[in-house]
Amino acid sequence: MRSSETPGGQGCDTYSFDSLSSMVGAVTHFVETLPPRERIRACHMATSCLEAIETVAAVEFIADDGDTRAAERALSDRKSSKHAARRTAKRAAAAAKNPTIAEKMKSRELSGEQVDAVVRADARTGGAASGDASLLDELSDATADETKAIVDKFIVDQANADTAQKEHDRQRGLRDVRKHRTGTGLAAITLAGDDASIDAMHKQLLADAAGLYRGDGGREVPNSQHPRTNGHRLFDAAKGRITGAVDAALQPDGDGEASSGVGTNSGGSRVDGAADGRPSAGDVTKIASKRYTPPAARRPTIVVLVDIDKLTGVNPSLVAHQIGLGPIADSVLAAYLGDSRVGVDLVGAVFGKAGHPLWLGRTVRYASDAQYLALVIRDKGCVDCGASADRCQVHHCIPWNSPAKGETNIDDLALLCGDCHHRLHEQKQTLYRRHTSGRWAKRAATPDEIAPPRPTTQARAPDRRAGPRGSGSRNESDVPAERGHAA
Repeated sequence: MRSSETPGGQGCDTYSFDSLSSMVGAVTHFVETLPPRERIRACHMATSCLEAIETVAAVEFIADDGDTRAAERALSDRKSSKHAARRTAKRAAAAAKNPTIAEKMKSRELSGEQVDAVVRADARTGGAASGDASLLDELSDATADETKAIVDKFIVDQANADTAQKEHDRQRGLRDVRKHRTGTGLAAITLAGDDASIDAMHKQLLADAAGLYRGDGGREVPNSQHPRTNGHRLFDAAKGRITGAVDAALQPDGDGEASSGVGTNSGGSRVDGAADGRPSAGDVTKIASKRYTPPAARRPTIVVLVDIDKLTGVNPSLVAHQIGLGPIADSVLAAYLGDSRVGVDLVGAVFGKAGHPLWLGRTVRYASDAQYLALVIRDKGCVDCGASADRCQVHHCIPWNSPAKGETNIDDLALLCGDCHHRLHEQKQTLYRRHTSGRWAKRAATPDEIAPPRPTTQARAPDRRAGPRGSGSRNESDVPAERGHAA
C-alpha cells in the first residue's frame, strides 16, 4: 500500500501490509489497556474513522452515472457479506454526489448508520436527501435514535400526490409471493408488495398476536411460563389469518389440541379464566379450539394526516401521509375513505378550538382515545428508539403512582415501545422534553419520581380500562409485548 506524498516533498513511502498490521496491533494493544468505558469509546471512535476512510476510498470506484458495481467489487471480502459491500457502496455514491457527506463522516458529525438513512431517503425523494444541506446539518446534531424521525419528516415534506402515486403503482406492479428455505433450514413464504398493503397486513398480525398474548396470560403469567414467544404468536396469527385454522403446534404438549390458554403447566394444561375473564389461580382445565376466528374488534387503527385543502379539492397535489408509513398514494387514501373492506378502522381527527379534552390531570389514570391519537400524531412512534406506534404504550413522564403523583395530561405523556418503557423504569430514569430543541431526553429520576415496585403475584386486580382498539394495548397497565415492564 502506497501512502500519499509527504508535505516535506520526500516522495512516497511504501508500507507493506505487515507493517500496517504491526501498527494496528500496537494501537489495539494500547486500547486494551484502557478502562472498559474508555475502551468502548475508543472502539466507537475507531469504527467511525474507519467507516469514513472506507467510504472515501470507495468513492474512487463510483461511476459518473452513480453506478456502484465497481465499488461493490472493490469492497468485497471473504469475511464481509455482499449486503455490507452494497451498503458501503451506496454510502460512497451519496458521498460522490455530495462531498459534504464524506467530510461530515470524517469529523464524526455523521455516522455510517445516519448516512444509510440518507441513502434510503434518497430512494424515496429522487435523490433530494443527500443534497439537502439543512437535512445533513440537522442529522449532525441528532442522535442515531433521532435520525429515523428526522428522515421520515423530510420524506413527507418532499412528497407530492403525483410522486406518491407513481411509487405506489411501481410497487404494486412488482408485488410477489415466494416460497423458499431459510439459512436455518426452515420453510418460508416472503410477501413483497406496496408499502400500504404490507403495512396493513403487518398491523393486523400485530393486533392478532396481541390478542393471543392476552389469551396466553398476558402480564398475569411470567414470560417464562408462556407457551409461545412473540415470534411464535406472530406466526400463529399469520397462519390463522391465511388458513382460518390453528394446528396442534399451538399446544405445548403437542397432543393435537390447539389451546387459547392463559398459562400452562408441565402437562400442557391451562389456568382457567375467572368470571371477569381474567385468570384465577388454582383452576386448571383443557380448552381445545380447532378454528381460529379473530374477533372483529381486533382490527388495527391507522392514523392518516390529510390537509383539508386536499379533501375539499382546493389543492389536490398535496399528499396524505400515514403515521409509521409515510406518504401514501391517492388511490390508497380513496380506499381508506370509501371502502369498509380495506381491513382497518379509520379514525378521523379534526383539530379546532372545540375538541376532546387532552388535559385530564388526576381524574383518570389511563390515556383516553383522544389523547392516544394526539400522541400518535405528535410522537409518530417511540420517542426513545423510533419504533412504530403499533408497538408503543402511553407512558406518564412522572409515574401516576409515584410520590410525585403524575398527571394524565397530554404534555406529561409520551409514546414508548415495550422495551424502552421497561428499561426506563428499570434504570429509574425520567423522560423529559428539552425546552430549546423540543427533543426528548432522559435523566436520573428523583426519589419522588420512582414508582413503587409492582406486585409479584400472578393474580392482579383487573384494569379499569379495556385494552385499546387496534394492535394491542396502548396504556402502560396492559402490555401486548412479550416482555413486561414496571409501571
